[in-house]
Amino acid sequence: MNFRLKSLFSGIAAFGLIVGGFTVPAKAVGETFDIALAGDNLAGSISGFDPQATLRMALVSSMGTLSWNNQGSNASLVSNSGNNSQGLWLEGTADQLTSALGEVTVFKPCAGNYTIYAQVSADGLLQNPLNGHFYKTVYNPLYYNDAFNEAQNIPLQAGGTDTFGYLATVTEPIENILVSNLLQSGAWFGATDRDVEGDWTWISGPEAGQVFYRGMADQGGAAVDGKFNNWNEGEPNDSSNEDYPEMLDNGTWNDIPDSTRFYSIEWGGMPGDNLANSTVATDSIDITITSAIEGSGTDQDPYLVDDVAALSAVSGCSGQGVHFLQTEDITLPANWAGDGSLNGFYDGSGYEISYSPNTVVSHDNFGIWAQAGADYETEVRNLWISGDLDATGYNRVGLLFGDSDANILYTNVSGSIIVSDERQYIGGLVGRQWRDIRDVTSTVNITGGAADYMGGVAGEMDATMTRVTWSGSINIDSQDQNYNYYLGGVAGLMDCGGMESSSSTGSITVTGFYYGVGGLVGNGCGWMADSHSSVEISANQSTNVGGLIGETDAEIWRSFATGDVSADSGVGGLIGVAVGNDIYNNYARGDVTAITYGGSLFGELRWSWVENMYGTGHVTAGESRGAIGRYNGDPSL
Repeated sequence: MNFRLKSLFSGIAAFGLIVGGFTVPAKAVGETFDIALAGDNLAGSISGFDPQATLRMALVSSMGTLSWNNQGSNASLVSNSGNNSQGLWLEGTADQLTSALGEVTVFKPCAGNYTIYAQVSADGLLQNPLNGHFYKTVYNPLYYNDAFNEAQNIPLQAGGTDTFGYLATVTEPIENILVSNLLQSGAWFGATDRDVEGDWTWISGPEAGQVFYRGMADQGGAAVDGKFNNWNEGEPNDSSNEDYPEMLDNGTWNDIPDSTRFYSIEWGGMPGDNLANSTVATDSIDITITSAIEGSGTDQDPYLVDDVAALSAVSGCSGQGVHFLQTEDITLPANWAGDGSLNGFYDGSGYEISYSPNTVVSHDNFGIWAQAGADYETEVRNLWISGDLDATGYNRVGLLFGDSDANILYTNVSGSIIVSDERQYIGGLVGRQWRDIRDVTSTVNITGGAADYMGGVAGEMDATMTRVTWSGSINIDSQDQNYNYYLGGVAGLMDCGGMESSSSTGSITVTGFYYGVGGLVGNGCGWMADSHSSVEISANQSTNVGGLIGETDAEIWRSFATGDVSADSGVGGLIGVAVGNDIYNNYARGDVTAITYGGSLFGELRWSWVENMYGTGHVTAGESRGAIGRYNGDPSL
């Protein structure tokens, strides 16, 4: 190996960063690959390959994550785990891949020593940087025994007479990343417990015969002598005579019965193997990081977040039970990446995070953090957020999270979002929300094209909102001639969640075609109680439009709407269309204008039980019965 020191202290002093690395010369003469760290991004060069050839570049980080944001390199992503992972696999020419290196952001772990491994191949092979073995997935689904036998008949070099493969044996974390993140989830690898139930044994490669895990997860199963395993939570469980392992999308393992799957092959480590004729050019960077955040991350001694550098380090420091405490107001830079993740407990302690003016969103899943709670219980509380985002062309955007599995409490958000046609999941606070929101106020305005699932707080809400308010305006001017779905003051879609003591005020104006527009919720199933809306709605080309909810099968009680509502059909002062629900002790006071049919309470009422309700607004409609436009869908009843 030709060891050489790369650039020291590469401009990230806040992290105490030291960079060193080495090059392993390509075994094919003249093919080289060099990488370096340039700030938070990678850089480097690829040479010696046919400039017109389609190559594959693999990047693997032993800690932290790598994120690729295509900004014009014209490379393409082929890895299984998406563009934000410990492992990336990109495809393109040498020039395209060299450009793509500069588009890769390194999200460093909180602290520690780690390595980024990189390689380029002309034949689609992946090489394990720790033991030199090679890997490939065969995209021909076979039963397990057939895959086992077929792997042993495939040579490393096409037409070769030696170095035959075997089902991959996954014995350490880097190898797990190669076989799962970069290759194919759901693929077979070389283990089973079919001979002795619960004794998970490697049956291929140099590890054949080694038992690495014994037992079932819910019966005290454990690794044998500390050997590597990566079973998913609750696995293995042998729930249906499950004797064979597959990789899941997140790199964890699951035991399943025999069926057809792709399969991952490994070459190397067997007597007589010859790996000398490979065409993989490799390089690596060794990195040492001292923490950018003071504290130890416990409840009693949380990580202290006082500036952009500390906030940037939150993703790397996140984890199960980790605590963060913000101690100063923070203004994000104009080029805030918005693609980190949060796992743990973040207390804003009443301080603010504000975006730089006119921040432009550059990818799907955008916010202060792109996502939250993907791996561990997560909560955000006591935080103020402000900013104006131009989200034209992107999905799952919110000022706090793009996609969230975190509880959000005692948080205020203000600002605006510009959207475009044919997008999805846009929310003032969060694009898509899977956990509870409580005591949150939003004054975010939304303008632009028509996106599916859009709201002043959340685009989609799949849990419970309690004491959540929105005040502002939503102005949509769409050129899309197709119907878009679900627009609401608080949430576009309440997907069988709940809403309690929540409210909305302001206006919603739509030029274009929407299906399901509501002052509080566009479309909702689940339940709603003690909530109200005073939103003025004008959506003259839209259908199923209501002062409180556009369309719903939710149980609703002690709620009301007072705003005027104007739309095409299915227009109600309270609910646009109600189907099969119990609705009681509610009222509406706004005027209703419907081009076809509408009513002071319901635009259309279908097979629902209604009690103790009234509507006092004036109704102007092609057809109406006063409180109800249509009943059970029949205009003649």
